[in-house]
Amino acid sequence: MTLHALFKQFGRRVNVKKVDNTWESELYRAFIQPLRYKNKMYLEDKRVPIGIGDMSYYLYLGPAEHDLSVLDNDEFLLRSDNESFLITRAERIYIKDEIAYIWAVLKKTKEEEL
Repeated sequence: MTLHALFKQFGRRVNVKKVDNTWESELYRAFIQPLRYKNKMYLEDKRVPIGIGDMSYYLYLGPAEHDLSVLDNDEFLLRSDNESFLITRAERIYIKDEIAYIWAVLKKTKEEEL
């Protein structure tokens, strides 16, 4: 099974939109899941007692044709269902010379706070 087929069959419906509401992508499917470890360098939250965690950061894996790495992070949001996420970091992941998928770290946000 290809990565594209996995996204299509098992991924959540997502889309990208500009914060100023002037543009919105079509719906597509990608994986979004909470990042559970607090010792990663890209997480800015403070340490919390064991067993309690702020689940505001998420891992994104998405299809190569929706390249979040080229977007200006301050201007775009990723949306899924009724949730909105800022793109804090995004990278292309290659297999040989082709982009296999897009990896990103997302931070949950509320659009009205932007």
